[in-house]
Amino acid sequence: MSFGVPVVASTMAAEGMGLVDGEDVLIGDTPESFADQVLLACRDEALWNRLSDGGKRNIEKYFSMDVAEQQLLDILA
Repeated sequence: MSFGVPVVASTMAAEGMGLVDGEDVLIGDTPESFADQVLLACRDEALWNRLSDGGKRNIEKYFSMDVAEQQLLDILA
């Protein structure tokens, strides 16, 4: 995700990451729906680009080094 590659994940895998289905990630909870979501992302260039951009924004917002540094500073303050 941090490299702009769209991600398909299960609901459990995406839990707690602030991800929005169809914007940052595609959710597939069964083998069939997971495979369908992968094919959908590969076949729809606009969706691929939206997931790519959304995923990178999510990583920057919640999991970047700047966020980790600020959280550490808050803990130590």
